[in-house]
Amino acid sequence: MSTVLIFLYISLSVSGQILITPSTNLTLLQNSAIQSTGIIENNGTIDVSGILKIKDNLINNNIFTSRNNSKILFNGSSSQDILSSTCPFTFYDAEINNPSGIYLSNDITINNSFVFSDGIVHTHNSSTPETLNTLYFNTGASTPSETSTSYIVGKALMTSRYIGTNSIDFLGCMISSGTDDIGNLTITRINGTEGIITSGSNTSISASWIIESDFSPDNGRSLQFSWLSEFDNAKDPVSAVIWSSESPYSVWEQIGSTQDVSSSDPRTISVNTTHFSKWTISDESSPLQVTLLDFNGIYKNDNVLLSWITASELNTDYFEVQRSYNSIDFDVVGIVDSKGNSITTQFYSLTDYSPVFPANNYLYYRLRNVDYDGEFYLSKIISVTDNEYYNIEIFPNPTNDKLFIKFNDNSYETLNIKIFNNIGLLYMDLKINPHTTGEQMIDLSQLSSGLIFIVIENNGTILKTQPIIKL
Repeated sequence: MSTVLIFLYISLSVSGQILITPSTNLTLLQNSAIQSTGIIENNGTIDVSGILKIKDNLINNNIFTSRNNSKILFNGSSSQDILSSTCPFTFYDAEINNPSGIYLSNDITINNSFVFSDGIVHTHNSSTPETLNTLYFNTGASTPSETSTSYIVGKALMTSRYIGTNSIDFLGCMISSGTDDIGNLTITRINGTEGIITSGSNTSISASWIIESDFSPDNGRSLQFSWLSEFDNAKDPVSAVIWSSESPYSVWEQIGSTQDVSSSDPRTISVNTTHFSKWTISDESSPLQVTLLDFNGIYKNDNVLLSWITASELNTDYFEVQRSYNSIDFDVVGIVDSKGNSITTQFYSLTDYSPVFPANNYLYYRLRNVDYDGEFYLSKIISVTDNEYYNIEIFPNPTNDKLFIKFNDNSYETLNIKIFNNIGLLYMDLKINPHTTGEQMIDLSQLSSGLIFIVIENNGTILKTQPIIKL
């Protein structure tokens, strides 16, 4: 025999534990509220359309339903554990108003909103902080308004939603609107200890983001990241630097220039990008390992000339250049010693004097960056053909404010011209059509004097690289 408890248009306070037995159904209708001062343990069915206020632990061993317009309020004074041994909890609305915080022993999904009045939401249980669960914000959910006294520590995820050409501001990541339709987008943020990116002896702030979309923002989007000073992790906010990494997230690249974010809390830092990936922030004195700006190979005079540029290096011992005939099996061509720890642009080169091209006329190369502690990272794979290299002239060199690029062969439909400034940051990424352009003038008047670098690509294949002295 089952017991059905239905509460309608009441506000009830229960002193002590609420135990729902396997044969009991508790239904809390709209405009009703129950406050429990003790543990709520459900072994039967709890169906909430009103407000369920909890001052102790919430334990679910069977069926727990939070319907539209319902609210689950955690308002204890000591820490609270949230545990479901069956399906993970899904709440329509939730609120934390507990200065001692709550701990999630399972994933939780929010369908509408999570109000942060007071206290910290830890996405792990109180005994194993290194094992993160996830706080999901479903497609219709709003971004949580975190404050200096109430915020998430751990992993939070905005589930996939259609963004298209629109903007989005969620979990401390604001993406501007743009001309590209990027389709569906997800944002994952991890903060606290597990959000720290470690590279050698250097670390990031204790927050990192992963942005994934159906399509890349090829024409550019503005990104703004924000985080509470609680997550600075002793990084200097006066010299903040954004870092990005492509999957599998082993090599980090500095994006944009150094920024002073010390005047605000939450901190905010912005950058323009044409790709989404994993992101974090460090400071100028804590670069995240080697930043490889470019790796290029050109066949000329029966040799393959290989060159690469780094924007920063930390703990790097040497670079091993590897060659393959099938892009799978690689042999060592040669080794180039690192120039040492650096946060400025460094140029490297090596010549392969014995390239033997297979029937498809392509060889493949990659770099193996080896640290002093034996840890290593592999670069992207580039291809080199023994066909005549693309006929491009870049002049004058040195130059003052204007640079000219002349195309003597217009067999390519679209080319990308990338210009890196004297500290290795991308200054310009220009798409042109050699059929109609012929000769392209580049305005360098806004660039500081020093050594800059020109990279010309076709569909990701580098056709020409050239250093230029800007007077």
